[in-house]
Amino acid sequence: MYKILYKILRKFLSPDRRKQLEIISLLGYAYRCKNEEVKPLIIYSLDGKLFTNGLVDRLRGIVNSYAYAKANNLEFRIEHKLPFPLKEFLSPNSCDWVLNPSEKSYNLRYASPVCMLDNPNETGESLLKLSKERQYHFYTNTGNFIRFINNNKGTSYTIASLYNELFTPSQKLKNEIDKQNEILGDNYISISFRFMQLMGDLVDIHGETLSDADQEKLTKACIAQIERIKEQHPLVDKILVTSDSQKFINSVSNIPYVYVIPGEIGHIGHMGGDIFMKTFLDFYMIAGAKKVYLGVGSKMYKSNFSHFAAQIQERPFELIEF
Repeated sequence: MYKILYKILRKFLSPDRRKQLEIISLLGYAYRCKNEEVKPLIIYSLDGKLFTNGLVDRLRGIVNSYAYAKANNLEFRIEHKLPFPLKEFLSPNSCDWVLNPSEKSYNLRYASPVCMLDNPNETGESLLKLSKERQYHFYTNTGNFIRFINNNKGTSYTIASLYNELFTPSQKLKNEIDKQNEILGDNYISISFRFMQLMGDLVDIHGETLSDADQEKLTKACIAQIERIKEQHPLVDKILVTSDSQKFINSVSNIPYVYVIPGEIGHIGHMGGDIFMKTFLDFYMIAGAKKVYLGVGSKMYKSNFSHFAAQIQERPFELIEF
């Protein structure tokens, strides 16, 4: 019904109303007159229909959505189906976020989607309009809710406190983390480099590919930053280097004090297979570093991956632009 209604009315609606109706029709919501038992919930929805970004976009959206649920005494669930079930890598800690499929309703009398994706100006103020009696399905990668909720509710939530209430590594992931900890110990720092498609060896959302000469020039500039950081931290045993470019990893892996986590590199929104474990391992090992750096050279991407990893364990973080 809503697909037909959308086609008829879309020319006469405001852009916001048109977008909401489009989302409702896309996700399969319908209005039903019959009464149903629908539990008021906040469900973070990642069902593959609206949102397929990277790991930190997902985790940031989850943690911020949980902040809203917690502040309003609402139960919280996570629906993470694609491209992998989240509980394969992360288990519930003190919050039981596992969704029973029967809990989710598509009845518009009781449930609504809340879509706030890729909007850096989203403050969280729109959340004040939500009823505590309805079920809401959040589609968001925002990082702004926690600050807004703390300011308006008098709470003192942090990314670390919320993340660790939600998650502990699954046994499968913990086994791999333990293996890496045996190698690295705890006296290491990390630096990350996000090239996107600059090095020509990664399929990503967008981005140009540099010439061979410019790739070599950028690689040397990044290695110079690694060397400079080692000079600043002469007592650390290792520098964990993470990157989205296998070419770059190959160029630094023979530096004696550099450690790279083995495994296939890729973007979880565009690839599958073993990259999921490698991505989670990179994330958790960065979180365990004594200090976390992000190196950003010319045309490189200022990724949130390493910063968010630092935040979940409250590690010091520094951005290096060169």
